[in-house]
Amino acid sequence: MLAKVRRRRNAGHVDASGGRRYPACMRLSDRKIDSLADKILHWLQDNQDVQCLAGPEVLRTAIVEEFREEKELERRLDEEVDRIMTQNETRMRHEGIDNWVMRKKIRQQLARERGIVL
Repeated sequence: MLAKVRRRRNAGHVDASGGRRYPACMRLSDRKIDSLADKILHWLQDNQDVQCLAGPEVLRTAIVEEFREEKELERRLDEEVDRIMTQNETRMRHEGIDNWVMRKKIRQQLARERGIVL
């Protein structure tokens, strides 16, 4: 555990993204991951309800690594979706199924089965 959060009574939920929602299909570049890690680190350090149990570089490295692991997990999921789409390409074409609709459904189903939150 790198940080410990102290909860205040009746404290509101804080959305780490500043309340903005991004599309599920958005891929983060390494530059964006670094920027987000810096913002999260600053938020952790500035928040009085959070006690950092490690130094800033250790925390930043852990945050970046977590983002990169999630990015890799999503990449592998997309490769599996591509493989399934390729296997069923002829059938989908004959039945007139929209590729993007089917891709989205397959991706959601695989994510649900694997417990991945997109």
